[in-house]
Amino acid sequence: MMVNWIFIATDTVFKGSDWDESKKQYLRMESAKIENVPTDKLPQYTPLCLFYMVGETDVLKRKINSIEKVKNGYIAKGVIFMGRPIPQSWTYTVDETFSFPNLYTGGEDTLATPLITKIITTEDGVINYVQALQAKMGRKIKMAEQHYAAEQETAEAESYGVAMESLAERLSMPKWLR
Repeated sequence: MMVNWIFIATDTVFKGSDWDESKKQYLRMESAKIENVPTDKLPQYTPLCLFYMVGETDVLKRKINSIEKVKNGYIAKGVIFMGRPIPQSWTYTVDETFSFPNLYTGGEDTLATPLITKIITTEDGVINYVQALQAKMGRKIKMAEQHYAAEQETAEAESYGVAMESLAERLSMPKWLR
């Protein structure tokens, strides 16, 4: 059975550490099992959930071409772009673990192994899961789409400002210098 998208829920939360100003991103992410984080510390963390959609490319430059159902899980097939497209597949099964680049167990130097607790394929299922997660976390959770939309809006505003400054500079020049 083929599906167009899957939402993967885990038992893990994470927070960024080691900010790299030149890359504008965290060099490592520290993770913990959600049940091991004290309630008053949960707002410092973000739930680790994955989302794959056919035709989309994620932040790790993985483009998904198909998603197939297997026993207790799914296989996402696609390509990863490393200079050229290289065929890959990623298998996600409920009650199995996986690793993720730059995701470490707490302050240790061992890669974290989040446990997949649920794989959801319906919009209502995702809404119900996120609502339950928000109740557990004690706050509203910003979805990736909202985060990326806000980043895009900021980038567009900055590029608009630069374009207007450049235009104003050119228009302030005498005509014979333009």
